[in-house]
Amino acid sequence: IMYNSRSMPASAGGQRDSPVSPVKMPHQWERSSRTLVDSARKAQSLSTQQRVNAFGTQRATDQTMFEDNKTSSSALQRNISESEALKNRSEQQLDAVLHETSMLEDEAAHAEATLEKMKDPLAVAEENLAIRRKRPPREMTRDIVERALNEQVR
Repeated sequence: IMYNSRSMPASAGGQRDSPVSPVKMPHQWERSSRTLVDSARKAQSLSTQQRVNAFGTQRATDQTMFEDNKTSSSALQRNISESEALKNRSEQQLDAVLHETSMLEDEAAHAEATLEKMKDPLAVAEENLAIRRKRPPREMTRDIVERALNEQVR
């Protein structure tokens, strides 16, 4: 029996009966298998290298993100500390202002009370001075009483 290039027995005239894949000889099959195995090993090696590179890139990215987050957290913590310090200083200043305001209000109340107490005696002293000024010119003398009345009015 003769075989054609398509692995079919050839007819007596050398023509093919039907299309079939070519039959390979054992050494051809072995060579073809080695080529396929070598190609698969190369693909596996490339795939492994790509995975290693991808893991390395992921690790580097993770490390960069970790450092960035650490830097950001540190900056935020510093800002929080500065803000708390400013808040505390502002609260202390507010307490000082409130204390001073309270003291000034107490002083104002004391001054009003003193003024209220002095109102009647002052009015009496002013009235006495006005009466003394209405005296006739010969009775106008500058004596101790007039000086004391002038002191009270001031």
